[in-house]
Amino acid sequence: MSSAKEKVFSYYCSPIREGVDSPCAFEGCREQGLHKAIKNPKMPQHMVLLCEDHIRIHNQGLDYFKGMSSADIEKEIQADFSWRRPTWPLGKQREKLSFYFEDPLDIQKRVRAVRSQHADRMHKAHLKMPANVQEAVECLGITLPITLVALKKVYKTKVKLFHPDVNKGSKAAEEKFKQVNEAYKLLTSYLF
Repeated sequence: MSSAKEKVFSYYCSPIREGVDSPCAFEGCREQGLHKAIKNPKMPQHMVLLCEDHIRIHNQGLDYFKGMSSADIEKEIQADFSWRRPTWPLGKQREKLSFYFEDPLDIQKRVRAVRSQHADRMHKAHLKMPANVQEAVECLGITLPITLVALKKVYKTKVKLFHPDVNKGSKAAEEKFKQVNEAYKLLTSYLF
């Protein structure tokens, strides 16, 4: 039975039958192949067995970037920064998330009506708060009462919306970003 380490390794490499009668893959060599070697750096899953002398020769001649232009090498290095995972500029995902929602039962209309009634009730309670807390509530666009989890969600959304990196250094967005941060700090200290 194979060990867990062999199973993990075999996931990346094609199975090689190791044993006493596994010859070196180097042409004309009759020594036993004890060391795994990559045939092609671009396809690491294809492995061969080599003897000790030939594995040294193979490793010295191994050059992953052989035959690549400097632009191709730079692309490979850049891809390794993100572990070869897809990336996109900050804020670009929002464009993909917009979709059309058909509401034949007018559920959204009813939800808005309930929220409006709730907002009216909260407005009366809102009048009893200090002026700076009222401004913070308006800045974040929330209605009270609110849970800490919901407040954090609104805060994160607003911060992503007005972040200077997303808005390419816009002064208005930077000011709004600062206001959102101050409002969040004030509300967390006042409400929780």
